[in-house]
Amino acid sequence: MATPNNPNFQAVKDAITESIRKDGYPPDLLALVRSKTRSPDAYLAWTQDNLLQKTKSPPAKLPASDALAQIQSVAAKFTDLNAINNFADALNNKSVPIPLFQSTTHQYLVVVKAGALSLSVPFTLGSSLHRTDAEADNRAKVHPFFCSLTHPSSAGLPKFVYPLGQLYYKLSSGDELTETNYAVVADVAGQDHGVWLVWNRRSFNSEADDEVVTDPAKEKVLFTGVDAAKNFEAVQVMAKVSGWKLGNDGASVLTLAEFEDNARRTKVEGEVVVGVAKVEELGRVLPGAGVIDWGAGGARQAA
Repeated sequence: MATPNNPNFQAVKDAITESIRKDGYPPDLLALVRSKTRSPDAYLAWTQDNLLQKTKSPPAKLPASDALAQIQSVAAKFTDLNAINNFADALNNKSVPIPLFQSTTHQYLVVVKAGALSLSVPFTLGSSLHRTDAEADNRAKVHPFFCSLTHPSSAGLPKFVYPLGQLYYKLSSGDELTETNYAVVADVAGQDHGVWLVWNRRSFNSEADDEVVTDPAKEKVLFTGVDAAKNFEAVQVMAKVSGWKLGNDGASVLTLAEFEDNARRTKVEGEVVVGVAKVEELGRVLPGAGVIDWGAGGARQAA
């Protein structure tokens, strides 16, 4: 059992106090921390009533209207890596859910967060034992934010997308959100950057600490007005990201009936394969996206 004389315990305590010192807390707080960490039992008891959480109030969430304005702004800057990175830093898990469409009884909202769309095949750089240096180098040059979508027969599905977040829904009269397996993505290369839903087949279950593979056709149907028999694999919500608007009451102006009518025309059935966006291919449809040259620490134009 760890004791105050145990080097591991002392190292943990020192790391905690050093972290607090760097955050700018006053010396008396450091003294208080030390008094609460004289033994493992005292430390565990103290962490149950965490002083740090009380002294640092959570930051205010960005309002939905402001978050939506930033989404529409970054869609016009998909060739600017800094703009996308700043957007991700500002909005990932830091904005309130943004209404996407609604019915009289339910609201469907987007929670902006990274990792909303998982790769169908985990990305690996590959061993030099099996690939040439040139092949390994080519695989390493992928866009850090975009994904590619592949389907054997759908002509309307966007090839490159930016995952904005995950689709949730709630009762119009309540506050409890229920997550879905749909990622909300923006068409990167399309002129109007249409908004799509894509089923995330390989989502991560934090409770099980493992990947969970789900087939949309075998899950509970979410939109009965689209197809009463099964969920779709992908569908366009709106043709233009600029068409995503909120009313004076903060709710989306797009109704569930309007969404389902659009979905019947654009839905994609059969598995959509999610892969990395290779920048050499991306540059052909999005001029200016460039090649990510990690060795140079930035972007360079495709040859």
